[in-house]
Amino acid sequence: MKQTYLITLVTLAMVLAFSASAQPPIESLVYGLSVGGSLGDNESENNDFNPMVRATLGSLTYERVHSEFGIGMTWNGASDYETMLIPIDIRMNYHAIQTESWVGYLYAGIGALYYEIKTVPSGINNNTNLNDWSAVIPLGVGAQYWFSQNMAIDVNGGWNYTFTDDIYPYDDNSNDTYLCGLAGIKYAPGRGPRDSDSDGLMNKEEKLLGTDKKNPDTDGDGLNDGEEVNTYLTNPLNPDSDNDTLGDAEELQVTKTNPNNPDTDGDQLRDADELKQYMTNPNKPDSDGDGLKDPDEINTHGTDPNNIDSDADGLSDMQEIVIYKTNPLNGDTDEGSIGDLEEVERGTDPNNADDDFEEEDMLVLEEGEKIVLEGVVFKSSKSDILPESEEILTKALNTLLAYPAMLFEIQGYTDNTGRLTFNMKLSQARAEAVKTWLVERGVDETRLTAIGHGPANPIVTNDTKEGRQQNRRIEFVRLGQ
Repeated sequence: MKQTYLITLVTLAMVLAFSASAQPPIESLVYGLSVGGSLGDNESENNDFNPMVRATLGSLTYERVHSEFGIGMTWNGASDYETMLIPIDIRMNYHAIQTESWVGYLYAGIGALYYEIKTVPSGINNNTNLNDWSAVIPLGVGAQYWFSQNMAIDVNGGWNYTFTDDIYPYDDNSNDTYLCGLAGIKYAPGRGPRDSDSDGLMNKEEKLLGTDKKNPDTDGDGLNDGEEVNTYLTNPLNPDSDNDTLGDAEELQVTKTNPNNPDTDGDQLRDADELKQYMTNPNKPDSDGDGLKDPDEINTHGTDPNNIDSDADGLSDMQEIVIYKTNPLNGDTDEGSIGDLEEVERGTDPNNADDDFEEEDMLVLEEGEKIVLEGVVFKSSKSDILPESEEILTKALNTLLAYPAMLFEIQGYTDNTGRLTFNMKLSQARAEAVKTWLVERGVDETRLTAIGHGPANPIVTNDTKEGRQQNRRIEFVRLGQ
């Protein structure tokens, strides 16, 4: 029997080692004391229900599997015999039902049973061992009610299979078993409120919130439920708490916007619109810092909320709108050919084209009137404009720029020397050259018509050198406006 005892102890040690290494981290030790009774299941037909006591030391984890070591004492007996039993076992309890307060569990284990026959019935086999050790396998079910954070009522019952036929000392070639039922108290000093998913929210809190106590991120937004509730004050059931189409995690970690406010900077533009449509800063109501709020630039003025000077004229959008009342989208508000900044700096009105040029810097003529552009000269027999022509051409340019509605006809003339066909082509080419010079400097070509008249309409006689020079000329004729 000593060999059986040693085998049992080795087996028990192996089970203990396995349970210690395999179970999840322990939350608390659990101390227990139970009382109840046992009923033998053996050859005797008159087994009595006898008292039983059992003390336990177990572990409490956050999972469903828990280990428990126990030692007990009971008797099996009837009118003709009495046997004392001392079971020592380790059990694995599986919590099939587990709430904050209630636990329903199954258990199975292995252990060693010391038995000692106190009252020997008559006529027993002389080979019967009156005391010995046997292996024992306990199987059963139980329930617990945690009436406080650390204390529970435990009720369990089970069947215990032994590897001996000597508890009732008659031999029927089948091992003896016994039933037991116990009720007692469990005490777990380290037991705290349940947080099944370790998200920082107790199960009770999660039940009230409607979150999943088994999922640390109920809405799948990348933020822990506990962080959402306790740190960010976001909705753990909605991945986009403010419904601005930006996820809570994106707002907190990337855009640095308020996940509870669809308009973080309060500028009347939604954060998502600022980021995806306007490319403005959702944390700053005036993204470009020009003194105009983003929605005013977008919805009222049509200016670029990301550019302090939308028309790049050297004046900020705010200066143009608030101070000078100019057009922030046009670098030359009055289109008089002088930019707004230059007009502001020199003291003229950027909203009035009439003061862009002095009268002496322009051509003055009424509708239908013509004027000779004295000083426009070309290379001999060619249409190449010589540099000394720039002064008078600039006056013509200033006039056209100052009065953008005016229409002009550019007329080219020659003297009467040479062939007529050549002179007609030359006068047309010279008129076209003047038109090109003006167009290249910003005049709309649709406002200009170029016509060559050759030697027609001389203004003086062609009989002298001086007369022929005067007849080789460019005339401007104002057609309208």
